[in-house]
Amino acid sequence: TLFGVDFVDNQRGWAVGFDFDNEISIVLRTTNGGSTWSPQSINDAGLVNLFFVNATRGWAVGVDSGGNGGILRTDNGGASWTPQNSGVEDTLLKSVFFINTDKGWAVGENGIILHTTNGGETWTSQESNTIAEWLNGVYFTTPTEGWAVGAPGILLRTADGGVTWTPQNSEIDNS
Repeated sequence: TLFGVDFVDNQRGWAVGFDFDNEISIVLRTTNGGSTWSPQSINDAGLVNLFFVNATRGWAVGVDSGGNGGILRTDNGGASWTPQNSGVEDTLLKSVFFINTDKGWAVGENGIILHTTNGGETWTSQESNTIAEWLNGVYFTTPTEGWAVGAPGILLRTADGGVTWTPQNSEIDNS
């Protein structure tokens, strides 16, 4: 099952998923616009999404082999992946986004929002005020302006890089 896909241009992209039969994650890479895909990396983490800022540097998120929030980073286009310490236990991370090679966010279950300013060497929590909810996606248009979305109908906005997150009206009935 494939869960996430990301492209840095119209030729180079990656997909991430999980082989439930063998209980391992799979990363696939294409260099020809998706005409062919090659298995690139297999590890024991449960990965569900990934994001690349350029052709060499990217991150994948999910759950690590210990059941904690898993974050992996590559600096060679996915040929190898290095685990990063998310600092969160018993949490599935669902989405990751970087505005540049240093500054990024990851979101997941229990309303978790993590932020890094050093390429993921360290991650710190940001308060989402949605503790019991899932956050499934995060996106930033500038280093300060961003959004996070989740269930049920959660839509959060920040104008200060995630120091504060404000609920937005998604027009979805949350009852």
